[in-house]
Amino acid sequence: MQRSHMVRAILIFALVITAVVYLFPTLHAYRLNRQLNARLAEISAASGVPLNVLRDEIFRFDVDIADRIRQAENVDDSTKAALIERIENLRSEFYDKLVKAQSGEIKLGLDLQGGMYLVLEVNLVDLMDRLAKNRDATFNEISREVHAELEKDPTADFQQVVLEAFSKRQVPMARYFGDPRQSDREIVRMLRKQAEDAVDLTLTKLRNRIDEFGVSEPSITKQGNRRIVIELPGVQDPRRARNLIGRTALLEFKLVADPEITAQVIKDVDAYLAAEQKAGQGEEAAAAVEAAQDTATAEEDTTGAALRSLLGGEEELPGEAPEDTSLRALQREHPFASRLNLYQRQIMVLDKDRPMVERFLSRQDVQNIIPPEYEFLWSNKPSDSGNGQSFWYLYLVRKRAELTGAALKDAQVTIGTGYSDPSQAGAPIVNLTMKREGARRFARVTENNVGEY
Repeated sequence: MQRSHMVRAILIFALVITAVVYLFPTLHAYRLNRQLNARLAEISAASGVPLNVLRDEIFRFDVDIADRIRQAENVDDSTKAALIERIENLRSEFYDKLVKAQSGEIKLGLDLQGGMYLVLEVNLVDLMDRLAKNRDATFNEISREVHAELEKDPTADFQQVVLEAFSKRQVPMARYFGDPRQSDREIVRMLRKQAEDAVDLTLTKLRNRIDEFGVSEPSITKQGNRRIVIELPGVQDPRRARNLIGRTALLEFKLVADPEITAQVIKDVDAYLAAEQKAGQGEEAAAAVEAAQDTATAEEDTTGAALRSLLGGEEELPGEAPEDTSLRALQREHPFASRLNLYQRQIMVLDKDRPMVERFLSRQDVQNIIPPEYEFLWSNKPSDSGNGQSFWYLYLVRKRAELTGAALKDAQVTIGTGYSDPSQAGAPIVNLTMKREGARRFARVTENNVGEY
């Protein structure tokens, strides 16, 4: 009997310890979120910036919150400096702690923590209209009828409704779609494939956009033939979520800046941030900077040589960092350039360094250094460096687009055969067909930039 009680006590103790271990990250994340809300409330009260704006933008590194503090009225400069320092702390050390805690917390679903539940519908009638080779009064009448039927019965089969609408009028679908020799059934199968591809493509785009929003454990599922259900647990900003999910994608062709311009912009931004850091260290640091003027030229040459060698194509994959102490010293001297890795004339930023680079680039004073006709853009997804670390490409491009999607007539995806380039075997290839004016402009742009890359 005594032994049975002992075993039971040990099991209960083990279960309690296990529960504490699993619950600790969740409790820690909850405590950090409470601290975050309290600090943001204090900053809002002192600066006059609305609390909901701070909550929305505190971890959006594409937004310069510090500039909002600088523009605050009836706040003295010393208070502004203190508030900006608190903001930077929240976006650096505190942010790292919060992300680490949230990565291990128990994920609560929509039913436990609330959030957003969205039902989206892919407009297949619009897809049909765009696939039509030509349109007339009869086609427009059929399109309106299909739209009304689908509105009346959301569960109706799109392809069957289209087929019945054409059959009722005894109009061959080949008049508007496909090849004149194709039957209505063949064209319906083609439309069905296009509709399925449209829904699947929409699913992929939504997943990418929701990953950008930073929601943990989102649910994105297909409902029926043309509806998509999205669950976003814990989302506190419905307006931003709707804007992000419903925004229109715009295809643009932009030219990458010349390597010399890119190197100069990096040097200018790096020098500005380094000078700012040194100035913030007080009079002692200022004296040290003044005493070190004799070495400024040598340091500039070192930085310039590093950038030239990187942009010139010296192969150094991201992740091959020096010792920690040397890295910290390098980041003090070159806070911006030290976080950039360049390989074959492309700028790459390690995933762990991207938040800091975004903080730098979101600042209005840093944006003022970048020439107004250029902008930095990120790649749409990270890549694997091959040594266990992921990185993002960062491009300096011209703001003005040379071409937009309006110049396209058609776009088709094929699978590479590897005949001309074995490395492309099995890879998806997008074949673009330009309109006449678009083809002329594209030819002119490529002709003027032969050998530039």
